Amino acid sequence: MAAGSVSKAVGDYLSTKGGILTFVGGVRDRWVVTRRGRGKTVCARGAYWALLRGPSTSPLDGMELNASAVAALVDAQLAAMGNSAVAGLTRRLRVSPRREMRPWDYGEPHRYPCWIVLEHPPSNTAIAYCAHGFGPLSPWGLLWLSDHLSMGQDSGWFASLEEAVRDSQAADELGHAV
Repeated sequence: MAAGSVSKAVGDYLSTKGGILTFVGGVRDRWVVTRRGRGKTVCARGAYWALLRGPSTSPLDGMELNASAVAALVDAQLAAMGNSAVAGLTRRLRVSPRREMRPWDYGEPHRYPCWIVLEHPPSNTAIAYCAHGFGPLSPWGLLWLSDHLSMGQDSGWFASLEEAVRDSQAADELGHAV
């Protein structure tokens, strides 16, 4: 699914709540999920530094998404996936959306709701949707299931669920099908 489609889905949801998103502040030096095919952590991409920094001042702070809305976002992302192998892996790893408050590593200490939507226990990783922090530009993130429970760095957040799955450690199971 194109980033614009995700933004439209979030925008449609927000329009029913009368909200917009704004982002401010930030620093960059926390644990990240290691990327597929690499044995070390990755550095931040550095794209959109000014747009990606700091805590959200979004009206969503008072109007949280619910599990049904997040499930609908996942359904829309699955319908738009161009690779059947990636879509199959996504369906296999999918879990009922579960909200976890995760620390934001940029700027002042804040915690934001991240919705875990996929889990890969062998790698201790998950994929989550979060409208705060790196969202709405990159709302799909690679997170740890345990140990380092922050939102991580911008290099682990993507515009689409398909991009996140392709870059996850779980994608190793697909071999050359990605």
